[in-house]
Amino acid sequence: MGRAITFDKNKVLECCLQAFWKGGYDKTSIRDLQKLTGLSGRSLIHSFGDKKNIFNLCLQHYLEFVDQLTKNLINEKSGLEKFFEAFTMCDPVDVRHNGCFILNSISGDLKGDKQLISAFKKFENILLEFFIAQLSLRGLKNTSEKAHIIFDMLLAGLTRISIYEDATQMTNEFELIKKLIGSWQT
Repeated sequence: MGRAITFDKNKVLECCLQAFWKGGYDKTSIRDLQKLTGLSGRSLIHSFGDKKNIFNLCLQHYLEFVDQLTKNLINEKSGLEKFFEAFTMCDPVDVRHNGCFILNSISGDLKGDKQLISAFKKFENILLEFFIAQLSLRGLKNTSEKAHIIFDMLLAGLTRISIYEDATQMTNEFELIKKLIGSWQT
């Protein structure tokens, strides 16, 4: 009979998520995860599987976070503003200062990974649904096309955040999005 688990699996996954978010998949080792979680490699692997499986669990956790965030804001008139402000106003120690978890992971060993591509598609669908709802609340037409433009601008901002490791880099894209939405309303 094995030992009883004496740690909070959600807290461990949160630590792993932050490690992968900051360093990406390639630059995060099992040893890094051990140091951050305080668990032995054996405990990590026994509880969560290999590095790839730990990463995939973190990926699912991230998608749940994005889905919940957008669901909390979807019917608020200022939901779009709150969504972007969550990036641009976050504390410098917040992991969001490193960009998007999925975008930070797409290179290296995971380039072309089917699970990661599937996760990106889910990420895109979650955000497009949110953007469409927010644009509809403003009474706009052709919301699907416009939501895709906003999503592409978001990706540009997330890329800038990843490069500079500074969430305020999203500020320019957010200002452009606000101006663009304003022009659509006239």
